[in-house]
Amino acid sequence: MLNLKSYLRFLSRNKLYTFVNVFGLSVSLMFVILIANYTLSEFTADSFQENADQIYVLANEEFAGTAYKIGEKLLNRYPEIEKVCGVIPASSDSPVEILGNKIRARVIAVDSTFFSMFSFRLLEGDRNQVLKSQNDVLVSESFARKMFGSKNPVGQMITVHDSLVYTINGIVEDFKNSLFKPVDIIIPVENMEYFNSGTISEGMYNAASTILFVQTAKGSNINAKEAEIAEYFKTFFWIYQQEAVKKVLFTPMRDLYFHENSPWMWSWNSNDKMILTVLVFVGMLILLFAVINYINLTVAQTGFRAKEVATRRLYGASKIKASVRMIFESLLLCFVAFVIGYFLSFALEPYASSLIGKDIMLLENLSIGSGILSILFVVFLGAVSGIIPAVVISRFQPIDVVKGTYTFKSKMTFSKIFISLQSAITIILLACSLTIYRQVEYLINYDYGYNHTAILDVGYTPDAEILRDKLKALSSVKSVGFTRGTPFDRGNNGTMKIEGTGKSISFQMLISDLATIKMLGIEFIKDNRLAERGYWINQTALDELGATDELKSFRSGREYKIAGVIKEFAIGDLVSTRNSGGKSPMLLEIDDDLKHPWSVLVEIQGDLVDGYLDVKHTFEEVSDGVEFTGEYIDDQIEKSYAMQRRIQMIMLVFAIIAIIISSLGLLAISSYFIQQRSREIAVRKVFGSTHFEVLMLVIWKFIRLVLVAFVIACPIIWYAMNEWLKDFPQRTNLSVWIFIAAGVLTLLISFITVFWQSSIAANTSPVESMKR
Repeated sequence: MLNLKSYLRFLSRNKLYTFVNVFGLSVSLMFVILIANYTLSEFTADSFQENADQIYVLANEEFAGTAYKIGEKLLNRYPEIEKVCGVIPASSDSPVEILGNKIRARVIAVDSTFFSMFSFRLLEGDRNQVLKSQNDVLVSESFARKMFGSKNPVGQMITVHDSLVYTINGIVEDFKNSLFKPVDIIIPVENMEYFNSGTISEGMYNAASTILFVQTAKGSNINAKEAEIAEYFKTFFWIYQQEAVKKVLFTPMRDLYFHENSPWMWSWNSNDKMILTVLVFVGMLILLFAVINYINLTVAQTGFRAKEVATRRLYGASKIKASVRMIFESLLLCFVAFVIGYFLSFALEPYASSLIGKDIMLLENLSIGSGILSILFVVFLGAVSGIIPAVVISRFQPIDVVKGTYTFKSKMTFSKIFISLQSAITIILLACSLTIYRQVEYLINYDYGYNHTAILDVGYTPDAEILRDKLKALSSVKSVGFTRGTPFDRGNNGTMKIEGTGKSISFQMLISDLATIKMLGIEFIKDNRLAERGYWINQTALDELGATDELKSFRSGREYKIAGVIKEFAIGDLVSTRNSGGKSPMLLEIDDDLKHPWSVLVEIQGDLVDGYLDVKHTFEEVSDGVEFTGEYIDDQIEKSYAMQRRIQMIMLVFAIIAIIISSLGLLAISSYFIQQRSREIAVRKVFGSTHFEVLMLVIWKFIRLVLVAFVIACPIIWYAMNEWLKDFPQRTNLSVWIFIAAGVLTLLISFITVFWQSSIAANTSPVESMKR
């Protein structure tokens, strides 16, 4: 079917053709392999859970969380529910002491049903006994290796939060490819009484502290009970009684991974389908570039391979056989490129994982099934890539080659279409990358309404007063404040039913001392000059209450006195709060004698790096070596836009790859085009065309294709980026300079790419050209 010797000779004689195709296909397939493995992992999260199809998470229309005691009530009332498991994630890493070492560790509290509901593998311990005693804990595989090396940690003591002593009685394999993020320590949920007793209280005051997993009986339909359960909750559960939420939703566990209400983002894995969509779409575009180059160059080469094909036809080969030969060549090239791409994907796996923000796990996804799918994909790709060259070859007649007229008949229609398509895609990718960059910079530099520059959030420390005194003595420290919540972390949330209105309002609540208020630059608009302590509210709260700034108090179970009105400032980041635009009803309590702060805020003066190190050393001295995890609020703000940064970087990386692949293709195709038009160029020069005229003639044939691409790309960019920007109440404008910059850059690269080949053609003697 295929004379390999003949084909390899052709490839060796056409090194540019070979390099462009093998490089383009290999790099493109590398991206396809990485993206396919990542996408497969994301869509198969928690597929190893034996009971995955029976496990749901209790949610409502606002969030996926509930009060811990709800689980027991549901289990006793509804026979469809076989078991429940409450999981309470820690809001921050806890100080831990093991073998005299003080570190911070990620701790979660779970019910005793955890290992009977979930299929996480225990490396040490009996899954039916490990969580039965309140004094026993489990550690993860990586945490055990980090702290104990090769020694078995079972039976060792561990101290959490300086005073709670536990015994390690099991090791769990690290959580991977799951809704559950990796954890260090798992404790029985009963221990929450020492951390935050409100989370497991009978009164269910903390209505979103727990992620409640519900395992239903096979064949049952718990979703059919949602309306009934909502009515049941109204009889005792305050958030339903006050109509803060109205619905009960049972979300399948595996759906929660992509759910917009995925709970406690710092403690649970989740993903935005936008990133997956962008990756798959742009990855397919890069592959399309490589396929276009292959088709483009192969069609352009048919004129130079015409003699070989004509000879075979004259010796009796049919059109079908010639077509099959081209497809088979395509299959062979795609197979070689796939093998190279696979090795490249392993080499770049760490970088790709870092870019996406999650492990890709190539080795873990290797299987017979994935191998079969890969072979089928290569066959499909080879067939698609070879079909157009096969059709082109089957259409010409051997007599045209004998007469020497075939090369002049090749008008490169396919090449012109494909070059325009490649250029349009490149312009779109560049413009999207620029737009996303501008939007993220706009959000980072947005006026949040409070000062967040040079403020270090130290976080929780048990010796806050001692730390404050030592920090104030540092020359790099301007001020130190205590607070329970910051504008960025949103503090606490309290939903209240306002008496006299029947309306429920969800307030964000901060308690801060005066040093914090001054540090953050929170402005007071109106002061009611209360003799006693009251609550400061913002304009959004007044609007929700249906009141003016003359409001002196409101009632919700008790009287809340209004100390005054503060200037509006953004609550949280501007992505997770995009529906409200960062605005939320606010209750601010000022307590200049605040005890047990959740955060110690430090305002740095002078060099920020030196200030950070000064605070770090002081913190570790006061805490006797506990790991310092403080962050500047500016860094917290920037991290909150990590997903947008990733999308922008993905776009930029793919745009660069697209430029490289398309430029190589353009270089090769311009070379073959000039070879085909060499006699025409010679004739023009004989009849008086200047060097510049010939140069511009050749270059213009390609530059005009980029201009056509620009016209095609502009409306696509405008529509796509306007739709994306609509998700942000605070957004930058879609500047015309973005279109111009993307177009000019693509045009410049295309000009440089074809200029060299065009110069050679313009400088070649007409006599030499006519001899060809």
